[in-house]
Amino acid sequence: MNDISNHGNVKKYSFIVGHRYGGSVISQVSEWVEKRRSLCFAEIVSVHSLHPMHAAQLGDFDLVDPKLIPVNVTKCEFSNVNEVTVPAYFETARPDLIFVMGLRQILAPDFLQRLAALRITVLGFHPAPLPQFPGASPIQHAVSFNVLDWAVSCFEIKDGPVDAGPLISVDRFDLPKSVDATYLDAMVSTTIASRVATIMENSGHYVHLKGQRPRGQLLPQLPRTNAWLDPNQKTEELAKKIKMYAKPYLGAYLTLNGSAKRVYGMECTSADVTGDIGKVLSMDDSSVDLHCLEGVIRFYLKC
Repeated sequence: MNDISNHGNVKKYSFIVGHRYGGSVISQVSEWVEKRRSLCFAEIVSVHSLHPMHAAQLGDFDLVDPKLIPVNVTKCEFSNVNEVTVPAYFETARPDLIFVMGLRQILAPDFLQRLAALRITVLGFHPAPLPQFPGASPIQHAVSFNVLDWAVSCFEIKDGPVDAGPLISVDRFDLPKSVDATYLDAMVSTTIASRVATIMENSGHYVHLKGQRPRGQLLPQLPRTNAWLDPNQKTEELAKKIKMYAKPYLGAYLTLNGSAKRVYGMECTSADVTGDIGKVLSMDDSSVDLHCLEGVIRFYLKC
């Protein structure tokens, strides 16, 4: 059973994005808006994304490509979404609805209260089925779980526990076996864009879902070091890590000669080997053969 929450009449939209798929979503939605210009009065007024210097420090995802943002849309950058300039912009521009996606930062209670006072609705997207899988690194966790289906959830962002606002939709999709982050990231982008377009087409009207399952435990944030390929790990685990951190993420990596080397793929070889695990058997610009726990593995250092 559903409960009516927003009655529509929304025309002006803004986006707060942290992850690269945010740019892809905006590009898809902008194209959708232009094709329906005579029937749809939706207007994207601004896109707010992480400042390049701040995003680089996080070290686990690519930035939104500015070329994907329409030229007539105001572009703003931030290091902390709660810094004074971000809510101040919304108080001036007065969008009716703000979409938030791919952001590891939490909107502060004061920020949300200021938006609520202006009657600005804030909807968030979480690339996992809620309420079962709230928390961080959901795409990496999904690959790690070997799931055959996944979802993108849309919810109202309220002051309270993370990813716990009233649910609007849980859009599920099937996945192939041995899915990697590249495929899943693209599915998330397409699914979010479709949901955003649906909300815009209905002038911001949506309903709350009811009868949901109990809230699950928070997924932990996976540190950058989790992407390290340890030669003492089983072959299956090494292969899984490469899939978990495939593009657009920064990738699984080996430590070779004291520096990190991104790995794009791997295959087991039939070479016989003795000696210490972790020994480099051969190496060039494109690959390295490494003595690992279950034999020799060739890791590819280029696409």
